[in-house]
Amino acid sequence: MKRLLLFTLVLFGVYVNAQEISQSDKDALIALYNATDGANWTNKWDLNDSPQNWYGVTIDDLGNVVEIDLYRNNLNGIIPVEIGKLTNLKKLFLNGVKGTIPVEITNLVNLESLLLLGWSMRTISEGMEGLTGTIPVEIGSLTKLKYLNLSWNQLTGAIPSQIGSLNNLTILNLRQNQLTGTIPSVIGNLTKLNDLDLSQNQLTGTISPVIGNLTSLKYLTLSGNQFTGEIPIEIFSLSDLEKLVLGDNQLTGVIPSQIGDLTKLKELFLSRNKFTGGIPIEIGKLVNLETLYLVKSQLKGTLPSEIGSLTKLKRINLDYNQLSGEIPVEIGSLTNLSTLSLESNQLSGEIPSEVGRLINLESFRIGNNRFVFEDLEKEHWLLKSKLAYYTYSPQTVVGLAEEHTLIENESIILTVNETSSVNNTYQWRKDGVNIPGATSRQYIMNNVVLADKGSYDCVINNTIITDLTLYKNVIILNVGPKDSDNDGVNNDKDLCPNTPAGELVNADGCSESQLDDDKDGVNNDKDLCSNTPTGESVNVDGCSESQLDNDNDGIFNNVDKCPNTNEGSVVDANGCAQYQLIDIVPSDIQVMVSSTTCPDKSNGVVYVSFNKDYTYKVILVGQGVINKTFDNVNHTSGLEITELPVGSFSN
Repeated sequence: MKRLLLFTLVLFGVYVNAQEISQSDKDALIALYNATDGANWTNKWDLNDSPQNWYGVTIDDLGNVVEIDLYRNNLNGIIPVEIGKLTNLKKLFLNGVKGTIPVEITNLVNLESLLLLGWSMRTISEGMEGLTGTIPVEIGSLTKLKYLNLSWNQLTGAIPSQIGSLNNLTILNLRQNQLTGTIPSVIGNLTKLNDLDLSQNQLTGTISPVIGNLTSLKYLTLSGNQFTGEIPIEIFSLSDLEKLVLGDNQLTGVIPSQIGDLTKLKELFLSRNKFTGGIPIEIGKLVNLETLYLVKSQLKGTLPSEIGSLTKLKRINLDYNQLSGEIPVEIGSLTNLSTLSLESNQLSGEIPSEVGRLINLESFRIGNNRFVFEDLEKEHWLLKSKLAYYTYSPQTVVGLAEEHTLIENESIILTVNETSSVNNTYQWRKDGVNIPGATSRQYIMNNVVLADKGSYDCVINNTIITDLTLYKNVIILNVGPKDSDNDGVNNDKDLCPNTPAGELVNADGCSESQLDDDKDGVNNDKDLCSNTPTGESVNVDGCSESQLDNDNDGIFNNVDKCPNTNEGSVVDANGCAQYQLIDIVPSDIQVMVSSTTCPDKSNGVVYVSFNKDYTYKVILVGQGVINKTFDNVNHTSGLEITELPVGSFSN
């Protein structure tokens, strides 16, 4: 009996000890409760009850708090520094917290799983922030960590290099923060990682090739950053990779052919980058691929037929690229395909009937390509009746833009060459307005007039595909006025409409034979004197007397008093040589003298007049005292010399 009692007491003692935790641990839990608004948690704690019964808390047999899981429990507040006292903690899951990560959390050296999410229903509805500040460098001391998730916060700064010490990590998730800098090379030390997510940050530089060291990696997500350069070849050595997400970066270069080496890949997201070239045919080796997203990646070329080998594909989205050519018939092999989205490319050609036979297809989107009615008619009713989502409208304008220049009375035929289905209807428009009666595939314009100038297009509808309208690309028609005299200047600008054939004209359409620049009545081509003064009479050569010098003595005819001077003779201002003046006799010159009024006055006057029409030079000499010369004296007015002193003068 005594032995049995002793045994019972031992069991009771163990049971009691399992319920008790240290006061230090309890105080830390209470601090967490108070710091995160525990009174408003979804699952509250009764602080008067045993911590063993508190929601989300796990205590081991030794009374140690080993797990705290308050994920999705409506926390609101900060992580208290007292959290560092829970040194036996192996798992800490919190979300909805804010403030900085207390450095004391790095005292939890036994921690294996750490999740501190900023996201919660409260943060979404109220716009509250998650954690801020930087990731503490001391985090490198948590060497037992296998799972680290700090996503959906507002953490800033670089990824600390000390994270390379966490060589037991299998999952590292820093998604949706504001981290900057490059991927630290120490990431390559985390060889046990099978999930790396650094997406939706502000990381820059190239994607580090050290990622190729992570040979256990199954999931790699680096989207939504600012990575540049090409995809490092080292990534394609990760033979266990099942998910590769590199979208929303600024990656360049081609998608390497080595992508075909990732034969276990199930999800491939490379959207919104700046690749060159097309989709490599080696993509056909990804036989386990289920999701392919290459949206807005600037891809060119055709959709490779090798895609038909990806029989496990469920979703394809290649929207907003520059892919051209036809949809390959091999697409019909993708029997698991539920979504095929090819919008906003340059695809054309008839839709393969194989598409309609895809038994799991629910969504087929081909809008904003170059399909015309003939491409769609055959499969239209089947696809429209079968699929939940079948979008094919709008399509890009058909044909190339054109511009034509015609002269009045010429003719032109505008034609829709790109689609000619018997089910089509046509309506030509000028400057966006319907042209009455222009309802054929061709619009014939005979004897165009200036009013026909404008922008033409054609609206094309179809009686089978009634919810799609095609538009013929714009045709610009320029109509110029006729050039009746063929001088190169159209009639509306030609000031000289009857230019003789072969004569050069100015911008106004006038030749020299039609112009009289000096308006003297003689046209330029015959005018030997091009700048006749206004109002002067001219001869048949267009020259006036002020422009002629018949005797070549240097004096123009209109002022030449001696018009027949012998060649070579020296003439005066009147055009007269000395020998031409011998007809003047003394009686042709009269001199009258008026004496001084007093002997001491200098007011004598001499009057000189002339009978013959010349211009004279008069020299007055008086007793060596006065010697005056008067040039260009006119014979009509004569000459009066005044204020002469008493004396004797000669001229």
